[in-house]
Amino acid sequence: MKDGPEKTGKDPGTRGGPLSTLLRKLGSVFGGFTGGGPKSDAPDQPNRAARYADLARHAQEKPSASSEPLPQPSKGKQRSKGAPRPSGAKSNSKGASKAKSSPKMSERAAQSHKLSSARAFEAGTVAASVSRPHIPVARTTRDLLERIASTHDFSSKSQKSGPWAAASKEMERREASAVEWITRTVPLGSSEEIISIGFDLGSTSSKVVVRFPYNPSLAAFAVPAPTALRADKHPYYWKTELWQRADKSYALIGSDGGSCLDALKVSFLRTHADDPQSKAASEAEIHVTAYMALMLRQTMGWLIRRLPKTLKNSALEVSANFGFPAERVDDNSAGHRFRICCQAAIDLALSDTGISDKNVLQALSVAAKGKRTHETRVVPEFIGAVVGFFNSSRRKNGKYILCDFGGLTCDCVCFGFYARDDGSSVISIYGARVQSFGSEVVDVALGQGVDPDWITKAMGSFVAEPIKDARHRTGPNSEVWGGEMPLFRIGGGRHNGAYKDMFSWTEKSLENSIFRTKFHEEPLDLEQHGSIDVSVSQGRNNGRLLVALGLSWSIYDMPDWLTPGQIRSYEDPSRSLDIEARFIGPEQM
Repeated sequence: MKDGPEKTGKDPGTRGGPLSTLLRKLGSVFGGFTGGGPKSDAPDQPNRAARYADLARHAQEKPSASSEPLPQPSKGKQRSKGAPRPSGAKSNSKGASKAKSSPKMSERAAQSHKLSSARAFEAGTVAASVSRPHIPVARTTRDLLERIASTHDFSSKSQKSGPWAAASKEMERREASAVEWITRTVPLGSSEEIISIGFDLGSTSSKVVVRFPYNPSLAAFAVPAPTALRADKHPYYWKTELWQRADKSYALIGSDGGSCLDALKVSFLRTHADDPQSKAASEAEIHVTAYMALMLRQTMGWLIRRLPKTLKNSALEVSANFGFPAERVDDNSAGHRFRICCQAAIDLALSDTGISDKNVLQALSVAAKGKRTHETRVVPEFIGAVVGFFNSSRRKNGKYILCDFGGLTCDCVCFGFYARDDGSSVISIYGARVQSFGSEVVDVALGQGVDPDWITKAMGSFVAEPIKDARHRTGPNSEVWGGEMPLFRIGGGRHNGAYKDMFSWTEKSLENSIFRTKFHEEPLDLEQHGSIDVSVSQGRNNGRLLVALGLSWSIYDMPDWLTPGQIRSYEDPSRSLDIEARFIGPEQM
């Protein structure tokens, strides 16, 4: 005969004696502690798992205008229909759930629930099964931002349609001029012009600047985008979008039956992070190469139409510098493959070959064998931004930090600058990070209910990482660790209010370890790079051209740089303190 409920006169849903009853009542107040035997804590575990799983399920849903907002754990979470009952609730004989606590007790239980949920989510203890393949559970705020960047559609309908007719005609004229110039016969004895192209591939907008580095009569020129292709309606910011037509050819402008491809840079970075050993050309590589080739061809066509007398009978020596996140430049996977993409892109752009899947793959194959028909160089993006500063009277030797806030990505670099006696200079990259913490990603997270304080902590931790790396490469006794470090902030997203307190949080975080560094901001502006033709912008702010303008300098006029792998780390036997133990890392954000 099976044992039934103990005949104590109490509700069948309860077990144990008076002490167990008291402990269960205390459990209802303090967020789920129960007593009374091995089975007495069973309701608590499903309840915790349900809370964390519910948070993770919300975090995994693709954000959209119609999706349910992410819960903000600091405000508690309502139990959904069918979820396990909260710990401390009792069941009557019919199985109905009834809460038997006073209003005061309920309030205290809610506070405990709120704190435990928030701490669990922030500390990375959210546990749930992944409902979508290849999408990680949002275990921390940083994971959540990465997930948003990988799943959210950042292109609005207005970006995917527009007044294509006028833009299409302008682009056709530019391409025709470029192809005519490419296929022409250069007269014997023609003069030669050297041009250097700076290409800033952004996550949401790209910029191109052309410079005549050895012709003082010609300035640098920013290449304007047709109206339909302008990001943020700015004449010099091109949308980083590619259209694939039904016949597998590519274009920068939409067409019937075509599909729009965006987040090209983010997709490229993520592909090589997920599969660093792959040697085959991925879709992300094909798309990035096709986009850059089309942009370079538009650049050449526009330039020839802009300076017909200068270039009509001249031979041109073309080179290009392409910006890439500093953390990945030295990467044997992403950095190496991006160099191949850049070489293939310029080879396609300066030919009369159509830009299609087949032709891009062929160009990538040729470039991978090391064949170089035009000079290209992949440069850490931040160097393009600071080269003007370090060519000005304001330059000085020392340690610096730069943060570039893009639409989808954020780059942070801690570096040193040193001017040699011979007039040359070298930039040492001590530490660098790039992640999908861009302004648009942060805005989506905030719109879905993520606590702004969590964003501040996640971004502050992100900034602290390259500084921590830098200490190991500069030595622990460098004066900067007890003094001030100049800070450069660039990028279109730098004015986002969510980033306001991240640097002060980093300072406090570093103070909690053995660092005592303070930041002071240094401005960067276009004027430090010399004159640039931006006549189309009609007085608008052109600050986001900074990187492309710096990259447009000749490769012979750029500073040398050392990557983190080329800089030895200092051993510090005099300090036995474990820095890792005192540093607040990303796993805690």
